[in-house]
Amino acid sequence: MLHREIEPPEELQDTIKCFWYDSRDVGELVSGFEVMPDGYAEIIFHFGSGCSISYDGGLQPLPSPFMVGLLNQPVHFYTKNRLEIIAIRCFPWTVFDLLGLQPGKKAYTYLNTRSPRSSLR
Repeated sequence: MLHREIEPPEELQDTIKCFWYDSRDVGELVSGFEVMPDGYAEIIFHFGSGCSISYDGGLQPLPSPFMVGLLNQPVHFYTKNRLEIIAIRCFPWTVFDLLGLQPGKKAYTYLNTRSPRSSLR
């Protein structure tokens, strides 16, 4: 596993704690990993074999990007083969305004990445 964190430019430091990259190669079988609450909200872009979360007794694939809000307990994600993540760790008081979202109780949120221009086609 490889993990790197990059400081944001000075003009974004009041909104974004850091940018980070994570790469893991877990093999052909589905493998889980736990994310502990850290007091930040994160915008996650993932590449590779995909990323899922346990939901209603099964694994629910997550889109890229998705958002992980403020956690009050650990959350478990699942993947297989190779997973790469590029993410933005935001201060909790800024992420919802930044994205124009309402706070919710789910551990993750789907983000609509369609531009207004694409809906005109």
